[in-house]
Amino acid sequence: MSDPAAEYARAKEMLAAGDAAGARGPLAAAAAAGHAKACHRLGELLLEDGDGAGAVPLLRQAAAAGVARAQFRLGLLLARGEAGLAQDRAAAVDWCTPAPRQGRGVA
Repeated sequence: MSDPAAEYARAKEMLAAGDAAGARGPLAAAAAAGHAKACHRLGELLLEDGDGAGAVPLLRQAAAAGVARAQFRLGLLLARGEAGLAQDRAAAVDWCTPAPRQGRGVA
């Protein structure tokens, strides 16, 4: 098994170069190994593709691991009832609340 941190670093380079399609493999490998930031980024890519069913579990995993951007994104999805989630404003507040404390001023 490859190193999840190395796979994530490789994916970030590909994303920076504009190769989102190529980054999916390394992101998936890192996410499968539990790399929280890879879960978040892959979840975002899946949302862009309209695959809420694939994205939500990855975003939940990243949010539970403390990734502020994933917490905020999950909160927004819950507030709006998007990506196959039922609207749940109380849960949305719960997920959005930690994000500002972690430096996510926009949240």
